[in-house]
Amino acid sequence: METTLSTLIEDIRVALDHNMTSTALTGIGDPDTLSLDELVESKIIDASVSVILAAPVDMLSDIAANISGSVTYSIHSPKIGILNLPPDFLRLVAFKMSSWPYTLYQALDYTSPEYIPAHSPYGVVGTKDRPLLFLMPGGTYAEPENDSGDEPLSGEVSLENVATGSVATSLLEICCPSGSNDSVKIAKYAKRPVITGSSSITLGSQLYRPTVYYAAYLVAQALQDVEGASRLLEICNSLLKR
Repeated sequence: METTLSTLIEDIRVALDHNMTSTALTGIGDPDTLSLDELVESKIIDASVSVILAAPVDMLSDIAANISGSVTYSIHSPKIGILNLPPDFLRLVAFKMSSWPYTLYQALDYTSPEYIPAHSPYGVVGTKDRPLLFLMPGGTYAEPENDSGDEPLSGEVSLENVATGSVATSLLEICCPSGSNDSVKIAKYAKRPVITGSSSITLGSQLYRPTVYYAAYLVAQALQDVEGASRLLEICNSLLKR
């Protein structure tokens, strides 16, 4: 759903009024500080990105867009396919090849511990029955080495540890042998949100309220209202639970 920036800012201010202490707002309006509306607006993109990355996949259905293009398989390994991702790619929503038994709703990072085993000809993952997807950063694609010095990623994705400024992803690597008639059946992603020239932003209908509260949380943090920020984050997380 598309909403105007003014409406979103107003709803964030309401959330702040209901959850912040009055003393935290004392400095707003001073000549050397941002006005409250300016501070709120500065947090909207970070908030919307973080919410999209942390939300359950079923909450992304109304913002999911199709990924166009076909899969190109590596000349070195017939089980490694590459799909170019759109420049506004933020998160994978769903992917399935026509021969797969099920749809995948998550792509792993290429630094994950599953990456090397998935490329092994003797591995039990990266097969027709257990396909895997990996997100590759921008740059030239290269075959993986046999050992990796990368530290594996750990911890759950949450609104407190999501990275909003990571290197842009440009490739989706598909680890699964391809059949002669195999084709992409489902390929959907969530776009990186932007504020348009008409001062509006597109947010999922189920993501609107979490975005409001997470933006308010970021504002409360900036104003050093620890208690208010904690309340706002708790509300946001409760809205994202399934």
